[in-house]
Amino acid sequence: MRIGVTPFFNKNKNLLLTKIQRAKVIFPDKEKYSLDYSDEFVDIIEKLLSKNPTNRLGAQNDVHEVLSHPWFADLNIADLEAQKIPPPLKPDVKQGQVDFKYFNLKQQTMADSFMPPEKIARI
Repeated sequence: MRIGVTPFFNKNKNLLLTKIQRAKVIFPDKEKYSLDYSDEFVDIIEKLLSKNPTNRLGAQNDVHEVLSHPWFADLNIADLEAQKIPPPLKPDVKQGQVDFKYFNLKQQTMADSFMPPEKIARI
């Protein structure tokens, strides 16, 4: 996460889903929370999360439309495709061992998921 919170966060799962469907993306105040993000960042997030799927960034020209956004202006696509750019996070994975420190293991049951209760009942 670039800012540290998801755009539609809510502990109430039903309200979270409603916010995803209907709420406008609101960005935290830069000065109040000492955050640094650009206008290009705000623009790409708003376009990727457009409520109308036909207006969403990438809906017209797929990945080419997304990668042509100014947010990716400094990204060398050829180097990325050739895997010449080191990943920002490289988990320490040892032979035969899985490191779970990057996963949220608190979710223990289907009821703890973000699935609506009426769908959980059908499982």
